[in-house]
Amino acid sequence: MRLMITVPDDQADVLKREADARTLPVESIIEERITAAMRLDPSKRYVILDQPILGLVEERLGGGHLKDRDDLLNKVSRLARIKFGQHEIKLTPGQMEELDWRSRKMGRTVDQLIQTAYEQFAENFFTLVP
Repeated sequence: MRLMITVPDDQADVLKREADARTLPVESIIEERITAAMRLDPSKRYVILDQPILGLVEERLGGGHLKDRDDLLNKVSRLARIKFGQHEIKLTPGQMEELDWRSRKMGRTVDQLIQTAYEQFAENFFTLVP
């Protein structure tokens, strides 16, 4: 099926620049964009992150570039908890900020701070259990 659409000049300019940069016809760029948009259900919520926010989120989460939504969920889950074997302590964003502040104050990473806490917990475990 063929459709005719009118695109505002400023948007047409953006599409043309992208097409030129990628040495593709502008129609191919429009087709790619429409195909990508069609995957999105307008009745659902989405969060689109672009630079510089995406870079800041990836930096905060660690582990390099986000691959997909499952990777994002895994990294967020790892950031917001401390796990000892099968047991985990879920942390609020405020608690994570506090851990970050304390670790920087001590010249250490959050992971190093948690490792020290774990070692102290393991060492004193039987004095903590009634």
